[in-house]
Amino acid sequence: YKTDFFSLIYIMSRTEVSTGNTPQFLLKFGRIVFPIKFYLNQIMAIIPCMVLYLILALKEKNISLVDKNLPKSDKAFILIVGLLPIFILGLTGAIDNSRVIGAWGSAMLSYIGVIMFYFFPIKFSEKTFVFFVKWLYATVIMWIIGMVVFFMFQTQSEISYPVKTIMKDFDNIWTESTNNSKLKYVYGNIDCIFQFRLYNKQHPTAILETFGHDNPWIDKDDVKSSGVLIVGKKLEDTQQRIEAFEEMMTQKYDTQIIEYDYKICNILNNCDNYKLFYSIIPPEKQ
Repeated sequence: YKTDFFSLIYIMSRTEVSTGNTPQFLLKFGRIVFPIKFYLNQIMAIIPCMVLYLILALKEKNISLVDKNLPKSDKAFILIVGLLPIFILGLTGAIDNSRVIGAWGSAMLSYIGVIMFYFFPIKFSEKTFVFFVKWLYATVIMWIIGMVVFFMFQTQSEISYPVKTIMKDFDNIWTESTNNSKLKYVYGNIDCIFQFRLYNKQHPTAILETFGHDNPWIDKDDVKSSGVLIVGKKLEDTQQRIEAFEEMMTQKYDTQIIEYDYKICNILNNCDNYKLFYSIIPPEKQ
């Protein structure tokens, strides 16, 4: 209540943004299409787990159903904790006709293994357990090799973000623009601002988008006295963030959006060029 139900506001606002990129003909059937697509994404995500479990069951040949004598409350608890959150999240698409992002269900899938072992238990022999461990090692090793090869040859900004170069450049930009003031706050595209929060040596506070609602996590007077760096991936995105920031602070600022260029090269020296757009609101003079 004290945070104005911000978790729900955030989810609904994100779904609105995602829905904006959806073809109009799909929106007519969104209340059916969006939840189904979300649930299919979850099913696709757990298929590898189910395949491995089936391999173990076939090898051991002693898979059974859960003991009927176990308390019904235990069974209900397992299902409610494991499946109800995923079901409710997908259902939001049917309620407000918005696209629920499939990746949001990833964290909720961690309970699937517990559900499978509880309702379809396998009594492992030592031999089967060794077999399972070998499969696990092989899967992890193949995944690591695949990721290493992928990182060596890709040039995607979201993955190979040149953190050291960008942070050093923006430290100099901020210092020169604010007369050696500390970079205390950063606002804008969520992917960009958390890079600053994590990797900038000053670890500025990331001001979260509250979609027009009051922000309970920041002191507006301190933001005004400290200044803020607003950064985005697109010109129009940065302009919108500036307008949202002005609305949040109930004050107009004389701002200028500046373009920052950087590039990413892979092991073959193939490079892609990228841009950031930023604006500096300097500290207020005391």
